[in-house]
Amino acid sequence: MLFRTVLCLLSIAPATLTGIFIGSVLAPSQVLALNYSANAGQLKAANKDNEQLFEKLGLNPSQIKKVRAIYEKYEPDIVSRRQAIIAAKNEIKSLAIKQTLSPDPQLQAKQKKVDKLKQELVVVKNKYASAIQAVLTTEQWSKLQQLRKERQE
Repeated sequence: MLFRTVLCLLSIAPATLTGIFIGSVLAPSQVLALNYSANAGQLKAANKDNEQLFEKLGLNPSQIKKVRAIYEKYEPDIVSRRQAIIAAKNEIKSLAIKQTLSPDPQLQAKQKKVDKLKQELVVVKNKYASAIQAVLTTEQWSKLQQLRKERQE
């Protein structure tokens, strides 16, 4: 489950640290479902997928431990920011429904909040991707990017 989530999160992080952004945002419900699945069968399957991915990347035990630690450090922050974005977007939708022909300053303030939250999320994801990249070799990082790309297709 951890590495499946790593792939999901990295799919929306920059492919390189030069500021070029590749990938599209997954629906937050997809990520939350991966992280908080109560189904034991899915959890076992996800753990098996993690081990297969660790093997595909050729991670050693030290790298696996470091990747898990990075995940545990960044995942709660990423999930909470996504939830905040979802909540703010829902507020915007409800305000937009109530909005008359004149622009509502409250609506504009909410949109600015969403934009700020999205920017903060990008910063956290960049730090997360940088931390993962620092653990992996260049070859492993390239392989992870390739697997991410294949997963999106």
